[in-house]
Amino acid sequence: MFNLIKKFIALLLINWLGVYVCQRIFPEIIVTNDLTKMLVFLVVLSLLMIIVKPILDIILKPFVVLTLGILNIVINMGLVMLANNYTEAIIINNNFTLFKVTFIIGLIGFLVNLVIGLNSN
Repeated sequence: MFNLIKKFIALLLINWLGVYVCQRIFPEIIVTNDLTKMLVFLVVLSLLMIIVKPILDIILKPFVVLTLGILNIVINMGLVMLANNYTEAIIINNNFTLFKVTFIIGLIGFLVNLVIGLNSN
């Protein structure tokens, strides 16, 4: 239970850092100044990554292997788009911008996982 709470808080911080970095790097991303919308977006995205992503990973494992992992990026893009449609905290103009946001959030998550080892037992 404590490990799940630790992972949730770490995902909240990783997602916030990813959105902040994307806002600074890419001028076409518009992030709301409303703290409540941003917090709801981060909570929804983190919950989707904790609950829905493992289920999709199990169901779609053969297709992920066939596409050499590219389907994971598509799954992550769908989760970011779903969380954004629910809260409208970020204005993303097109799919390439969505790809860039997803890539940055995934890269930051990967680097943080290397440092603190979220997925290790």
